Amino acid sequence: KICEDAVLEHVKSPWGLVLKTVFHDVATYDKASGTGGLNGSLLHELDREENSGLTECVEQLLRAKAAIDENEVVLNPISFSDLLAIAGLVKIKQSCVNSLCSRTKEGTCEIVFQAYGNKPQAPKFGRVDTSSADSAGLVPLSEVSEFKDAFARMGLSVTDLCVLAPVITGDIESSNALLSVDAKYADILKGFEKGKKEVTRTSYEIPLYRSYTKLCKLGAQFDKNVVYFA
Repeated sequence: KICEDAVLEHVKSPWGLVLKTVFHDVATYDKASGTGGLNGSLLHELDREENSGLTECVEQLLRAKAAIDENEVVLNPISFSDLLAIAGLVKIKQSCVNSLCSRTKEGTCEIVFQAYGNKPQAPKFGRVDTSSADSAGLVPLSEVSEFKDAFARMGLSVTDLCVLAPVITGDIESSNALLSVDAKYADILKGFEKGKKEVTRTSYEIPLYRSYTKLCKLGAQFDKNVVYFA
C-alpha cells in the first residue's frame, strides 16, 4: 500500500509510457547469455537515443522512490528495479479499475472491483540494482521488426508482445496500429480488443498481468535477505 500510494501520487505519466519505461530497462535481457534485464540500469542509460522522452517519467518514479524511502515504516531504500516493477503494476491496475468504474454506477466502483475485478498478484521484492549501464544497441527503437526480434531474444512470445504493445510507443492505440500491419499480430490484437468489451475484461487483463509479471522477472537478481517494511 505504501508503494502503491507513492506511485499514484507522484507518477502522473500515462500507464503506457510507464510500461515503456519499464521495458527499456528490461529490454537489454538476453536469454541465451543471461545478461541484462530488470536491474535499474536505465538510470545510467538516459542519454541513449532509445530512451529519449523517458526522462520526465523517470524523474516522477524517483520522486515516488524518495517518498517510499522516507516513510517511517520503511527499513531500507527500495531498489529502482523493484520500483519499476511495482510502478508498472500499479499503473496497469489503475487503468483496469478506471475502465471498470466507467461502466458502473457512481459510488459503486470499489464494491464492484472487489467482487468482480481482476487483481494482480503481489510482486516479489528484493531486486538488486546494477551500478552501471547495460550493453548498448539492444533496446528496439521504432520498427516492429526490431520489437519482434527483441521479444524473441528475451524469450517472450508473440502474445506477450501483443498484450504489452504499449511498450512500443508508450501509447496503446498507436502501438496496436503498428503491430496490426502483420496479419498474425492483428488476429491476436482483435482477440484482446474483444476481451476489453467483456464486463470483467478477464481475457484481456489476466494475460496483461501475466505477461507483465513475466517481463519483470527477466534477468532480475534477487536478494532474499532484503527487508523493506517493518
